[in-house]
Amino acid sequence: MNSTLILDEKYSTTRIVAKEKPKIINKPEDKFKTVLFLPLGENRKGEGGLRTKGYFKHSYKLVDGVWYICDTDGNPAYSAPENIQNQINEYINKNKATFKDNSTITNLPLISVITVVLNGEKYLEETILSVINQTYPNVEYIIIDGGSTDSTMDIIKKYEDKIDYWISEKDKGIYDAMNKGIRTSTGYWLNFMNAGDSFCDEKVLSKIFTEKFFEIMDVDVVYGNTIVKYDDLNLEITSVAKEMSEIFYGMPFCHQSSFFRRKSKEYYNPIFAPSADYNMIFKFYIKGKVFYKISEYISKYRAYGDSDSNRYVVYKQYANIIKEHKNEITKVKYVSSYSYFLFLSVWSTFKFLAKRLLPSFFVRIYLGYKYNKNIFI
Repeated sequence: MNSTLILDEKYSTTRIVAKEKPKIINKPEDKFKTVLFLPLGENRKGEGGLRTKGYFKHSYKLVDGVWYICDTDGNPAYSAPENIQNQINEYINKNKATFKDNSTITNLPLISVITVVLNGEKYLEETILSVINQTYPNVEYIIIDGGSTDSTMDIIKKYEDKIDYWISEKDKGIYDAMNKGIRTSTGYWLNFMNAGDSFCDEKVLSKIFTEKFFEIMDVDVVYGNTIVKYDDLNLEITSVAKEMSEIFYGMPFCHQSSFFRRKSKEYYNPIFAPSADYNMIFKFYIKGKVFYKISEYISKYRAYGDSDSNRYVVYKQYANIIKEHKNEITKVKYVSSYSYFLFLSVWSTFKFLAKRLLPSFFVRIYLGYKYNKNIFI
């Protein structure tokens, strides 16, 4: 087997890569079908990345002192080449002081980070750099472009040797694009970091998937805190993730600040756009999936995105989602949650108009009150 370790000298990050396709077996019980390359779609403008050059990434597991390449279910398949063995051991030894109880790490899971973009030339490079600069060495990066007409494609091609797979073609909206990202992912964990979003710092993935590895081994979703950016107000505000019991009154966390175990992930249902992420999380919660909240700040995202600018629709959809699952929750929970979201749909319209009509000074006061933060310091 031919293999290689890509060393990015500019950003001093390693990427562990084997020149062999991962084992992909779509079982009857799988919630979605994984493909390495999307079939030709409507008005395709391009396709590229490391996969198109024959390089594929994997999860790795330590068995009897030897690192094994895993299939997409995380099962050891065959021993990794010597150069990859050495590089993994070097990374583990360098970071073992941060491991819980000085334990030995036995897994190096592949993390799939997916970026969805359409005409995102203003912020896309910032997002790309936040991903490829991660010190964690085993990241699969996928970009799904909806057929941009600005310079988005030029930015993607600039970093093509750092991107595992990218495609540019017309889609049916953001959740259709996100589903394409899920379909082409092979990582053990999945994260969405769309254009304009970014990781809080370059050590986020290392902190979660090495330092906290033993805490998250048996969970379905890992989530943490978020920093919300208001560019027009030159303001950043922290948003602390809530307990999952709060899901009856809103999203407990930002989807950019979450990681889903691939085997637990499902496709987004575009019927509930722009609240399809809430629909999926709510279904996971009532089905008893295991969520794990961490104290780290994971991502930054810009306010006034698709959901932020359609809060009336968002809360109406939240109410519809609660109604959809009313037979799976108590009557008291259904009535209180459904009524609450209907109220918020009206209240959000008032707030939207106020933010647009009032001077920014008053908006800053409101945000400070909302997040219980002195934003003038």
